[in-house]
Amino acid sequence: MTAAPNSYISRHLPLRLPRVCVAVTGSDPVELIEKAEGLIRDNTFLEFRLDYLSRPALALRKLVKIAEGGGIMMIHLKADQEDRIAEALRSGAYKSPDEVIDRALEVLHPDDEWLRASNGGTA
Repeated sequence: MTAAPNSYISRHLPLRLPRVCVAVTGSDPVELIEKAEGLIRDNTFLEFRLDYLSRPALALRKLVKIAEGGGIMMIHLKADQEDRIAEALRSGAYKSPDEVIDRALEVLHPDDEWLRASNGGTA
């Protein structure tokens, strides 16, 4: 007795998978987020492997934004801007580039308020 070939299986498999889950890992929260932001443009079905991180809570806020469909913004920095962020990180005052940018925006906020007031709310 010989078995019939499994030709019926191929008829039921889709020609193209509609969604593929991509596992995203990183050695730290910053790397995990960078990888996720790079992948999400091509595939929105991501699995974040937080068990690979020693401090997964540091990534949660940003991951929630990504899951809600926001939080992705490509910013192209000049070399001197990257150097200034790297310098701030080396100082130990900041744990991630996001913290450096958050602080810079906090410092700019009062100036932005002044600009809005002096431009009649158009800044």
